[in-house]
Amino acid sequence: MINFLLTAAKSKQFQVIILEGAPLGGSQVMVNALRDKGIDTRVLPDSSCWAVMSKASKVFISTNNVLANGGLLAPIGTHPVCLVAKQFSVPVITVTISLKLCPYYPSDTQCTSLVKISKTEAQEVPWSTFECPLDVLPTNDWHTIEKSGNHALIVDSPITEYVPPHLISLFVTND
Repeated sequence: MINFLLTAAKSKQFQVIILEGAPLGGSQVMVNALRDKGIDTRVLPDSSCWAVMSKASKVFISTNNVLANGGLLAPIGTHPVCLVAKQFSVPVITVTISLKLCPYYPSDTQCTSLVKISKTEAQEVPWSTFECPLDVLPTNDWHTIEKSGNHALIVDSPITEYVPPHLISLFVTND
């Protein structure tokens, strides 16, 4: 995604608004790379999506996998952003590599064990992938929280969700 925007910046001047991507984060790398090249970049909380979408001309998203029906397995928070873009008639462009195109449909059982390609390792990414709860509720007092009251505290931190194909306008790949 960074290279895509850097290449576009060679021929046109534009502003980039990046949503923070909580709880996964990772937006800081993109912000630094774009700012270092002189691209006007702003970071906003995910919750501000409705407030800024009316100013957007395009939404660029990344994905973990592109399914056979054109739907996506994408980082959590992608689906709401796509819904807001649809409401404001802003095209959603998925920037990905052709390696992430897979032959499975959302109803296939193989979708529960797709392989995620990362910089560090290949690992399975099921539909219900969860991260550490500390990303959602950072605290040093987990032992106190777990033992307070009669009900256990359950903190879910999903990192992958399905985005239906009708919310995607265009796919851009390395091919």
